[in-house]
Amino acid sequence: MSLVLYASPESLYSSKARIALRAKGLVEGRDWRQAAPPGGSGSAAFRAIAPEGTLPALDDGGFVLTESAAILEYLEETRPFPPLMPGDAQGRARARMLAAFHDTRLEPALRLTFPLVGRAGAADFAEPAALIGRRLAELDALAEPAPLLCGAALSLADCGYAPCFAWIDAIAGASGFAVAWPDRLRLYQRMLAAHPAVAAEFETYVAAMARWIDRRMG
Repeated sequence: MSLVLYASPESLYSSKARIALRAKGLVEGRDWRQAAPPGGSGSAAFRAIAPEGTLPALDDGGFVLTESAAILEYLEETRPFPPLMPGDAQGRARARMLAAFHDTRLEPALRLTFPLVGRAGAADFAEPAALIGRRLAELDALAEPAPLLCGAALSLADCGYAPCFAWIDAIAGASGFAVAWPDRLRLYQRMLAAHPAVAAEFETYVAAMARWIDRRMG
């Protein structure tokens, strides 16, 4: 077993990487294992492994990568079957565009809510909730789920959206604010959650999210 994924249970980008590993048919405990960063993320001990000190980090026999987008591309190149990218250049470019939209547009809007959970009232979420709604509307205009972002098969473009959507709903529900969801993205969310790799991740991830929210609310 050469692959080690340094990750945390509730990290969105750790979840993104785990979904990709599972979608590749890689079995935890046989093909890869998960490890907590020694000393915690950002610690000197972990920085000796991954100088950025961020999660997730993937160690493949001593070759260490951080940044989830790079990790997913590396998995696609080194373990190409089953493919998680379309077979044509335009399809692959579109997949990368939609994956980047998650990492640079939607997730940063969601991230604005994290410090507010358990520390602010519903009215304080109005601005980030509106921004999340705008980002979802932009994604709806960009994407044409059929039923997933690149067709019937899960792609690298999809992997971040599953945990991100789950966080949006969990934080909105716990904090008492509403987000405007396009109908088409709600359908996409349901189809994504039903994919075996996502469903397997959510068996433990949803509970990890709930524990994080409970700690903040408590």
